[in-house]
Amino acid sequence: QAGEVNPNGTGTTHGTMVAGVFGATANNAVGVAGVNWYSTILPIQALDDDSYGDSLTVSEGIHYATDQGVDVISISLATSQVDPFIREAVRYATDHGVLVVAASGNDGCNCISYPANYPEVLAVGAIDQTGNPASFSNYGANLDVLAPGQNMISSYWTSSNGTSSYAGGIAGTSFATPFVSGLLALGRSYQPTATWDEIVGAMLENTDKRSLSVTS
Repeated sequence: QAGEVNPNGTGTTHGTMVAGVFGATANNAVGVAGVNWYSTILPIQALDDDSYGDSLTVSEGIHYATDQGVDVISISLATSQVDPFIREAVRYATDHGVLVVAASGNDGCNCISYPANYPEVLAVGAIDQTGNPASFSNYGANLDVLAPGQNMISSYWTSSNGTSSYAGGIAGTSFATPFVSGLLALGRSYQPTATWDEIVGAMLENTDKRSLSVTS
């Protein structure tokens, strides 16, 4: 559980902010509203309180989520390295009918991070408040979709306030990712017999199509 080892570590707040974008309850006069108000979230801490982890911890998290019967795995972490353990875990999830959605990364380059860059994964980049690609968002041939990821507001865990703290101005593809995974999970709730290909296809068919021109 986040905060048990180092309550003030850099990794203790990230998951709560991601979860808030995905599924914070609305119409309750409290805090913020997420994309999918009635979802059930299985929180898995794949990195420690100081934001460190490895192939084993991330792979175990994917395997565990899959074995618990989740519909969507939303991954707001990234590495620049190809990793066979994580690739195997992603394939394990997709082979069991789980949709894996992951952040493209925040380096602002033609260099989509992993696991988002694996073809089995839906890769999510970020747009800014004008609807244009955020300057920090990674892009590339395997990028699937862009979603809001700059100047966001979400829930915020602290060691002194674990229930009613909120943060504004947060940014990153980490927060664009749950926006998309929350939307797709909502789609599955309305069309439970549809395949993930059908649900993702419906989303992509209704996106604002733009060409991404990049200058060096």
